[in-house]
Amino acid sequence: MPAPRDPAQGSGSTHTAAPSSPALRRANGAPPDGLARHAVTMAAGAVALGITAMAWIIRPRLPFGRSEGGDAAGANGKGVDSTATTATAARNRGFGAIGEPAAATRCRNLPDGVRVYRDVPYVRGGTDLQRLDLYVNPVPRAPLVVWVHGGGWHSGSKEWLPIRFLLGHGFSVASLDYRLSDTCVFPAPVQDCKAAIRFLRASADQFGLYALRIGMAGDAAGGYLVSLIGTSGGVLDFDKGDHLGYSSRVQAVCSIGGPTNLGLFGYSKPGDPFTKFLGARIQDCPGTIEAASPLTYVTRDDPPFLLIHGSQDDLVPVAHSQALAAALREAGCNVTLEVIEGAGHSIPAGQLEDTLVPFFHKTLAE
Repeated sequence: MPAPRDPAQGSGSTHTAAPSSPALRRANGAPPDGLARHAVTMAAGAVALGITAMAWIIRPRLPFGRSEGGDAAGANGKGVDSTATTATAARNRGFGAIGEPAAATRCRNLPDGVRVYRDVPYVRGGTDLQRLDLYVNPVPRAPLVVWVHGGGWHSGSKEWLPIRFLLGHGFSVASLDYRLSDTCVFPAPVQDCKAAIRFLRASADQFGLYALRIGMAGDAAGGYLVSLIGTSGGVLDFDKGDHLGYSSRVQAVCSIGGPTNLGLFGYSKPGDPFTKFLGARIQDCPGTIEAASPLTYVTRDDPPFLLIHGSQDDLVPVAHSQALAAALREAGCNVTLEVIEGAGHSIPAGQLEDTLVPFFHKTLAE
């Protein structure tokens, strides 16, 4: 039975169908069978994906509500983040498709007036990973962009914020952690990201946010998550927990080097990132593969997408972004595919500013 769908501003109802069921669909009619429909498009890349599947191993808390920056800044009046990275520096961090020094610490020298809230829990009674950092821009009605880190679903941290340049262009930014595959499997990370979106809308007044229109961006595994969130708007199986009266829909999505159909990696072994994320080997869980694919949920009302991918990405081949772009175009959606010639899986953050800033300005403007 098709899963119920929320109205534009959210719904308090839920559906209890198994998340791995192929029937996990929107209530206004199941979308075309994305995986089957694009099998021909993806077939050329399937062999390469299978070969590289096993290579895709990507690599102290502050009190709730404590603000840094803005009034807490130094004499020059600039928002300065002086928090040192301590316990989390020992985490197996790694990162996804954005190439930056692994030793990087939290953002420094923030634009004037930016207020920073650290380690804000977005799930009541949640884990230490169900928290976010929030950078609130003083610009009136500043659009909000939520960053989701990569790391193969088993590593990574919200502390690494490669899209911090958006703060200098009038955006507010949230960077979130989510439960990793050492403690949970799909769809838990998706549910976490959607819970964070609902929390931000429910808490907008508390933090001085403008959260009516929200964009998302992520790299590698994070790019996969934001793509799935973008196409699954209204699929209530992914909306669990608090603030169900608020919508988890987003109004713009940017995926950088993100996979779109894990089945095309062909196979996985016990203990590798795919098996840990899915809860089973790729070859053993076709129903979960379908439920976990952004292609499955593509419909005409999906938000604008910006897909960025290196032409020489040997970990997540560009065929992934090409397939999602084709599905979105076929459905009549607004999608831009930017293939960076010669780039691999790691794309320097400096190459993104000129593309992301106009994309989010255009898509999040009222």
